[in-house]
Amino acid sequence: MSPARNTAQAKPAKAPSGGRPSSASAGSERRACPELRQRAQKGYEALFKLLEKAGRQDFIQSLGERRRVDDVLGDLPETVPALLNMVWELRESPQFRPFFLAKDGGGEAVVQDRQTPIAPCGRTYNEVMRAHLMGATRIYLDRMERAWAEKEAKREAKRHAKEEAQERKSIGGRISVATRKLISGEKTFDAREFREYYPGHGVYLIIKPHLREEWQFSMVRAYARLRAAQAEALGGLLRFFRTPEELEPVLALKSADISVLRGVSRAYAETRLGVPVAKPGQRGKITQAQQRKLDEMEPEIAALESRTFESLVTEHATGLKEVLKQGANVDATIRRLTPIFGDGLWTLFDEPERLRNVMNVPEHVAPALGHLTQHIPPPVSRVLEQINNRELGRDIMVFAAEEFPDEETFARICNDPKRLKIWQTIPAKFNNSFNYQADAQSGQGSIKNAEDLRMVCAGLFESLRKGELEKLG
Repeated sequence: MSPARNTAQAKPAKAPSGGRPSSASAGSERRACPELRQRAQKGYEALFKLLEKAGRQDFIQSLGERRRVDDVLGDLPETVPALLNMVWELRESPQFRPFFLAKDGGGEAVVQDRQTPIAPCGRTYNEVMRAHLMGATRIYLDRMERAWAEKEAKREAKRHAKEEAQERKSIGGRISVATRKLISGEKTFDAREFREYYPGHGVYLIIKPHLREEWQFSMVRAYARLRAAQAEALGGLLRFFRTPEELEPVLALKSADISVLRGVSRAYAETRLGVPVAKPGQRGKITQAQQRKLDEMEPEIAALESRTFESLVTEHATGLKEVLKQGANVDATIRRLTPIFGDGLWTLFDEPERLRNVMNVPEHVAPALGHLTQHIPPPVSRVLEQINNRELGRDIMVFAAEEFPDEETFARICNDPKRLKIWQTIPAKFNNSFNYQADAQSGQGSIKNAEDLRMVCAGLFESLRKGELEKLG
């Protein structure tokens, strides 16, 4: 049964799934400029009369019975830019001229651009547009929260009534119910008590700094679906999603997943732009000159991070899932693979089999083969791991790439099951019987150099070409 306060108002028995308690004022904010609100209302009334006079039924019908600016902002946020732009175009007309007098124009001149401060508030028209965007977002999100809270209050009241009815079935229960009501009164369920448990409670204040562009009016309804933790994880990346369809995949992500993807995007951006990564134990040892360089690069890094996050979420659904599967070491994986695959990295994650190939290639071989590692299956990688001399194993694969320069051919000889038995002969051929040093001088006893290895590999490559095992040179 829900706990009752002395006032006999009942709080929710527990926070609904996904909610987070916070202060009662955390979810909304009132306008800081009442005068702007009054002027906006007067301007809207003048525009509505003008639309009626002009017979613009398209606008009149869409606005319906809404005669208050707040109702338009809260019900039809996507229509606000059209109305504001219409007023801007009519600023020289007698009805709207008083709303567009320049602050420094002696009360006579009408502003001619959207960056000139308007009297008396001193805001530019772009700032007025942004104020309406923030207002529309605040009102719409607040209404969604109120509706949710009212529904939850009714649900909780219904649940409480059902519990109480069950309790009344016994004599002791009836006495208990009567005693509680005598002491505390009838329990009521105030919707305001539920608001702090709304999953989106506080979202407006989180995203407010990122509400800047006119096109964001069309995103208000989508923003209302964000959970507070998601909004916090997204931060400024919110503005890189310009349509509800683009934001849709983000809404399906957990806040922890968003944080992981931001970290991955940052790792990719830093690696692509050549930002040095501090090694363990080197923190705090960066020079002032290096720090200045990093500070100068930060805008470029942040921009690439944002583009990467957007691309990953909107264009690489499979790759996104694979990134999240990588676990705690995913940042290190991104930093290792980015120099090899560059812009094609996320396409690699879109194809898990190729990614698996890359991840299994021994680290001493991978840098020498670069993007060809995507074609080396795990069985061949296991063969390479079995070669005692790591330099020798690496050079065999380098020579193979040179022997089969066509990428499709190289992929075929690595992945053909019939050729696997040829690959599997390599460790026994070279381990303990081929003393290898790539740069050794010719004729130095038992030590074999790179040219010697090429000669021996000629037979191996011929076998791989034919798909039949032959005696290796």
